[in-house]
Amino acid sequence: MNDEHARVGHAAMILASQKLASFDAEAIRELRFSDAIRLIEVGAKIERLARGESTERVGMREAMAWVDGFLGVALAHLPLDGQEAFLVDVDARLGIGSGSGG
Repeated sequence: MNDEHARVGHAAMILASQKLASFDAEAIRELRFSDAIRLIEVGAKIERLARGESTERVGMREAMAWVDGFLGVALAHLPLDGQEAFLVDVDARLGIGSGSGG
C-alpha cells in the first residue's frame, strides 16, 4: 500500500507542477494560488508518508528549548529535595546517566 500511496502522491506533485507550468496569463489570473500550493503540499505529504519519511521536522535547538522549558516548569513545582531525584530519573529514562553512581 505504501508504494501505491507514494506513486499517487508523486503523481499529484507532477500533475500540479505540469498544470502550473502550462498556464498562460489568463489561466494564472483565474487560478487560486492557495489551490496550487495546497495540491503540491498534499502530494508531498502523501509521498513522504508512503515512503516512511517524517512529515514534520523539529530542529534540535527547538527541541532542546522545549525540553529546557519543560524541565524549568517541572523543577519549579518540586521541592528542593525532590529535584535531584527527578533529574536522575529523567537522565535514566533518556539513557544519559552514567549508571556508575559517580
